[in-house]
Amino acid sequence: MNKSFLKFLAVVFWIVIWWVVSKIVDTFLLPSPEQTLNALYHIITGGGFFTTLFTSLLRILIGFALSSLLGMVLGILSGLNESFDIFITPIMAVIKSVPVISLILIILFWTQASVTPIVVCLLMCLPVMVNAVYDGIKNVDKNLIAMAKVYKMSKSETTKHIYYHSIKPYFFTATKACLNLGFRVTIAAEVLSNPKYGLGRVLFDAKVYLNIADLFAWTVIIVFCSYLFELLLKNIIRHNSAKGVSS
Repeated sequence: MNKSFLKFLAVVFWIVIWWVVSKIVDTFLLPSPEQTLNALYHIITGGGFFTTLFTSLLRILIGFALSSLLGMVLGILSGLNESFDIFITPIMAVIKSVPVISLILIILFWTQASVTPIVVCLLMCLPVMVNAVYDGIKNVDKNLIAMAKVYKMSKSETTKHIYYHSIKPYFFTATKACLNLGFRVTIAAEVLSNPKYGLGRVLFDAKVYLNIADLFAWTVIIVFCSYLFELLLKNIIRHNSAKGVSS
């Protein structure tokens, strides 16, 4: 049986389970799929939907991009320089150990509500990126490094032609993990920081006004957007990998 069809059946199965359970319990606690779709329609056709959606997506992309760029730089420096690695290891360990809620509240004291989600996304994704690039450098073929020294390749040439290809698979794996992580922590930060626009803000409002159908509808939107971005990233990675093989 076709794999795509099996995935479709799995989705249908769980929607049916959702529908059955919603008929058993109070719909105030668990709105039915029909109620959720109705809420989804009113959200999309109502005012402010696209502003709310694009504001959050922009925050996620900025935080993700900054963590990718900074993670690449710090990871390369850490992998090539042991002293630098020792220097940044404590702060990376602290960031990984701090609970997300604590980090959000701390950053909220230091920045504006609209900036907090970006900073939180950056900090939560940064250690993942740094570790991935570091692992890529440490797992480079030593024979290639020896060859580069024999042919007196410059550091920039060695990085471009040897380290880059070793880092790439580790970096791509980290980007997929960080994209999902970025969605979760950014929206969580929006819930707590409560900026003027954002998916976290509307989730918070739905909770305050006990509008569970809207809460489910916005959650569906978030999951759908996260899935689309993950699919897009996978296609970019697949295209890049195929291009690398062909070249």
